[in-house]
Amino acid sequence: MNHKVSVPIIIGWQVGVPSGWGTYGLNLALQLCEKGVEVGLPFLANTINVTAGQQSSIQTALDGHARYARLGKDDLNKRLSSTFLRALGDGLDFLPFLDDWSGKPDIGVVFFESAEFPAENLERAAKLDAVITGSSWNAEILEQAGLRNVFNCPQGIEPTLFHPGPRSRKYGDRYTIFSGGKLEYRKGQDLVVAAFRRFYEKHPEALLVTAWHNPWPEAANSLSASTSY
Repeated sequence: MNHKVSVPIIIGWQVGVPSGWGTYGLNLALQLCEKGVEVGLPFLANTINVTAGQQSSIQTALDGHARYARLGKDDLNKRLSSTFLRALGDGLDFLPFLDDWSGKPDIGVVFFESAEFPAENLERAAKLDAVITGSSWNAEILEQAGLRNVFNCPQGIEPTLFHPGPRSRKYGDRYTIFSGGKLEYRKGQDLVVAAFRRFYEKHPEALLVTAWHNPWPEAANSLSASTSY
């Protein structure tokens, strides 16, 4: 039986949008709600894609969106004393739209690609109560840069979707490889295609199934930089 936690956790990025951050925020909110934690969602997508069961779990948080969207820095610190999870950009950038938001504790969340950080960003991150990273590499790089408030928290999987089960035989007996995610150069789909091509030469029964998408054409066009085709 879940026990309601009186101090809410406010998620400081747009939850539910079709992006890595949006999906991460939605799943984080779902998990917190299922554990009985009050979740504040000041930044929310217009449409949230969830199952009926998930809708029931997260409905209270969705209903409270307008109230949290109106909150300012003083409200967070003085009235609610809430935990605030603030998204940090690549390079530990502090996002301007979060400048008026703060929490107790005030926690940064980051998934970065570049190991170079402006000195002012490192200094500001060191003043946060904690910095949560999405990978062990991110944590190691920040610790090497001198931060002592780093905690790694890998995302895991949704066991109701990803679990062993009977074969569907949708593709017969073909050896099937799946690749999904945002389509762009930094995600390595060109390497997937190159590797599958070599695998296919020896195993022509193999099948590559993809679910690649990118709503930002300029980012998708970055694949033109690839030399792996």
